[in-house]
Amino acid sequence: MSFTSQINKFADKANNEANKVVRGTALGMFSKIVLRTPVGKPSIWKRPNSAPAGYTGGRLRGNWQITLHNPALDTVDAIDKSGSSTISDGNNELRKVDGDMSIYFTNNLPYAKAVEDGHSQQARPVGMVAATVADYQSILRDNL
Repeated sequence: MSFTSQINKFADKANNEANKVVRGTALGMFSKIVLRTPVGKPSIWKRPNSAPAGYTGGRLRGNWQITLHNPALDTVDAIDKSGSSTISDGNNELRKVDGDMSIYFTNNLPYAKAVEDGHSQQARPVGMVAATVADYQSILRDNL
């Protein structure tokens, strides 16, 4: 094997390993954000009887999206109480990561920011995203 092919083989292996770390870290963060996102429980609301007819929680959790290169600009019609389908969809998108790509975690429901900022008792004291950002180092370490 020539020196050039050895260098190319090493570079390919290093890039593959780096991509695994990026994908694993991104999935770890995304999973925590999704699972920290509260699922609406009308029984604990300030006005427990104010839920619309047929209401079921999980829309906020189901609207987390991972996109590459550009943030998502829309919402999805998903209700995902467990978060497993949302995490699976995110993992499928992360499988496309190869090299220098921007990865976006987006939730475009109009009340997502209010929940992050403390409007929900279930997401206090620091919200879903802020709490996960605080865990970044440990999530990264788990993927090295």
